[in-house]
Amino acid sequence: MLSNELDSEREVVEVKLDGNTFSEEFPHEAMLMERDEFKVVDILTETKGNLAEMALEQLPYFISTIRKGFRTAANVLRDTYSENEGHRLVAVSAESLGALINHLHVIILSLKNGKRGELTSVYSNLTEGLADLLEEIIATQQEKDPILLADLLEFEIIPILEKLGTGVEKLLN
Repeated sequence: MLSNELDSEREVVEVKLDGNTFSEEFPHEAMLMERDEFKVVDILTETKGNLAEMALEQLPYFISTIRKGFRTAANVLRDTYSENEGHRLVAVSAESLGALINHLHVIILSLKNGKRGELTSVYSNLTEGLADLLEEIIATQQEKDPILLADLLEFEIIPILEKLGTGVEKLLN
């Protein structure tokens, strides 16, 4: 019923039952509610454009965190006794980077102002730069060369993330 009433340019951001917000972190709390236990349902929405703007403002923090993850991975890979931990950190950082790329795509689709074109350019530079490195990183991992992998992270991936961060900061200012 609600999906028919909700404007396609809006997203549900919060649902309250009798003034109580139930978190996505603890969905079991809401599941314990019976329909006859509450009287008022508040559904709070936000435009996709506003959500994209809010997400855009948070990007520098996420980019910085991912960059730090790759830097830590590079440092740990250079320590023979911590190589396995280094590979684990590479995997976690790469997964975070993949999520960032997906979020960037969604943000781009939702932006309505001139920032859309600028962010599309920044996004394209990121994905093109990473595409060129993926094969080299995979080959390096298959060759089991942690030092070369650390160098690729430090001298190739991190500079790409720094450019991304600079591009996003420019967009925000």
